[in-house]
Amino acid sequence: MADIQTLNSGNNAAFTSADQVLLPNQSFTQIPNALALPNEGGCKLGMAVLIDQPEDTVLFTPGKATELNSSQVAGVVAVIDGTTVIAQYGGVVTLPTDTWDSIAGTSGGLEADVVYYLSATTFGFLTSVPPSMTGTYVSRVGIALSPTQLLVLLSYPIGPHA
Repeated sequence: MADIQTLNSGNNAAFTSADQVLLPNQSFTQIPNALALPNEGGCKLGMAVLIDQPEDTVLFTPGKATELNSSQVAGVVAVIDGTTVIAQYGGVVTLPTDTWDSIAGTSGGLEADVVYYLSATTFGFLTSVPPSMTGTYVSRVGIALSPTQLLVLLSYPIGPHA
């Protein structure tokens, strides 16, 4: 993954900011443009996720372009460390081609220079075809730079389609 620096730290508490993430029981990891939250929503690497606030917690859950609230993508899952998900809301997410294939329905990874959107059919998945079914929203997630790299360029959902 691009632009990740790890520094030794004895702190076991989670810390989150736009510049740094401290993983519980791990070293200090610096990932630009990232947020860390609990993985209680079934997130997988490469998924487009939103920030959810059920009851007294805040966590990432996979988005889906069928309602305005579930179309507001907050980032792309770049790292999963136990029960912690790190999602990037900007910058480049680099993952193996087989990971992108499972999330974007591609073969051989992402297609360079192609825009990827939040899927309206499968939670958290990406598609190169903007949703156009009645009631769906178009949420741009990013542009592929290569088969393994997605430049995260989130957009506010547009829709719903009539």
